[in-house]
Amino acid sequence: MKAPRTYEEIKALSKATGRKIPELLAMSATNDPVYIMPSQALQGRWFAELWERFELPDGVHLRRIHYKLVSQPEPLVMPGNGKPYENTDYCWQFLGNASKAARCLNMVSASAFVDARNPDPIFNREYSGIASPRLELFDTSWFLPEIQANLADELDDWLFPFIRVRGYEPNDRDHPFHLELIT
Repeated sequence: MKAPRTYEEIKALSKATGRKIPELLAMSATNDPVYIMPSQALQGRWFAELWERFELPDGVHLRRIHYKLVSQPEPLVMPGNGKPYENTDYCWQFLGNASKAARCLNMVSASAFVDARNPDPIFNREYSGIASPRLELFDTSWFLPEIQANLADELDDWLFPFIRVRGYEPNDRDHPFHLELIT
């Protein structure tokens, strides 16, 4: 049996199996990209119409669309509730949900949006290659398993006078932690 791909198919599967709809979804009913309810589809169509009406370019940020909508001489009317689209948190959330529905229903390409809130990461750290640890005894070497310990301090010179442990020498850039600052 093929996986359900629409709101109607998921509802039919729920009825046929006796399972509740949330049990059949990968995410919550409001966020699952397959389970687009009729009210969400209405919002998606509204968003797709605005996309075409204002000839929005690829690479546009959702916030730019919001400002375009609130700056219209006549307020736009939101579908379903008939309220005017204004510069409010409610309308901003509505626009986000409408754009998500339009993308999930392939009315607007998901790749047409950019999210430029954060700059690209800056990597200030280059990880050095650490030599494989080995044990040298006279002219013979054995490779050792890599462990987090300084074995040189554990070996007594009087017991093993000709043994040297290699590959554990610290590098100034090698530390047992990595710190990332996200601003």
